[in-house]
Amino acid sequence: MATNFLKKIDPTQLVGGKKKPEIAPVFVTNGTSTVGYRVVKGLVEHGHKDIRVGVWKGPRQDGVSQDIGPEVLDEFEALGLTVINFDWTKESFWTMSLAGIKTVFCTLPLMEADASKFHDFVEACRKNGVKHFIKTSFYTSYGNYPFPYVKFQSDCDKSLTEPKEPIPGVTHSTMPYTILSSSHLMSTPLIYQGPALRNDRKYITASYSMGVNYVSPNDLARAAVTVIADDKKHHNKVYTFSNSGPHLDKEIATSLAKFYGAQIEHIEIGFHDFQAVLKKRSLPDWLVDVMAGFERMKASGFEEKKAAYAHVKDIEKLIGGQPEDFDAYLANRSAMTRQELAGSAELVIDPSPGIDKLSVKDEDEAPVEGGGEGGEDEEKETAGGGEGGEEKDTSEGEEEKDTSGGGGGGEGEKPAGKGDLMASV
Repeated sequence: MATNFLKKIDPTQLVGGKKKPEIAPVFVTNGTSTVGYRVVKGLVEHGHKDIRVGVWKGPRQDGVSQDIGPEVLDEFEALGLTVINFDWTKESFWTMSLAGIKTVFCTLPLMEADASKFHDFVEACRKNGVKHFIKTSFYTSYGNYPFPYVKFQSDCDKSLTEPKEPIPGVTHSTMPYTILSSSHLMSTPLIYQGPALRNDRKYITASYSMGVNYVSPNDLARAAVTVIADDKKHHNKVYTFSNSGPHLDKEIATSLAKFYGAQIEHIEIGFHDFQAVLKKRSLPDWLVDVMAGFERMKASGFEEKKAAYAHVKDIEKLIGGQPEDFDAYLANRSAMTRQELAGSAELVIDPSPGIDKLSVKDEDEAPVEGGGEGGEDEEKETAGGGEGGEEKDTSEGEEEKDTSGGGGGGEGEKPAGKGDLMASV
């Protein structure tokens, strides 16, 4: 599918100019994440083909959706890219993955993982001669809140930004880094509540009607491509991305109705009710904590404060324009992953034995309801646990689940289907 989400970037800064940066080979650790997928397609679109793409092909962790890796693998291999099986929590994958690599773009998938393993991976990158490490994260304004995902992302970030801390006795990398930190990704509802949106026409939240700082994965990917292509300008910097203002979940439901071509009912429930429903799905405790934590972040009210949007200039500077609002994100279907598009008015699930297939619908046909779980996004970023950041990637030992993005990191992948989210609502 075409990826015109990079249209705001001047192509000369990516492939032209007086001196093209020596960024290749580039290793994208999670090509099935919401942001990772877009970054790969964006680099290819602008002339970069020396890309190694990590795709998790093995079994998922308990509670994590089954994979869309095979479809993405076929798509990337058709573009002439090198696609490899990758799991950043296992050292056996590192040597082959990092051989000859100059640039690493990392979105951490949603998974149960120890940040110390990420520190080891960063050190392996340094020892293998990586010249620039770019990572998505979740914005640190939540650093004082007890959210597992935020703490996990923060601990991983320190392996890049702090040469000695937080793990005594571990020599940390001094290689150049760039951290792209964002809030909740706009792709999160489509990926994590796909079945409820498509089949039940319900959008369930526990945000207590608070405004939410949603960031478009298109904007995050645009920024990432800019940073990768013009690397030295962005060495050792942390960018915090926000939108221009808060979105209300009831407003998001209206936008989702246009996307799905059907009325979407917004249902607001309490935090503990939200948590209880997740537990009824028999999800592992770490995943319940992460997903419920995202709603608690939203309900905290922090994202209604002006301080939450103080960094909008970061994203404007990197993408060369205003950030997308929710309607613009949903309208930009050509950039979306299969997980995001599943069940929309443009694509529907065609159920067949063993696997769901996406088929293009005629524009004048009514959207078909049902037909499979779809809507999983890998990009969340990992979880020590958390959302992602949307954002995947999600995201996710997984084994892989990015984004990133999520949060800005929150990229991520949707939990395994053990019943629709809030099926009892």
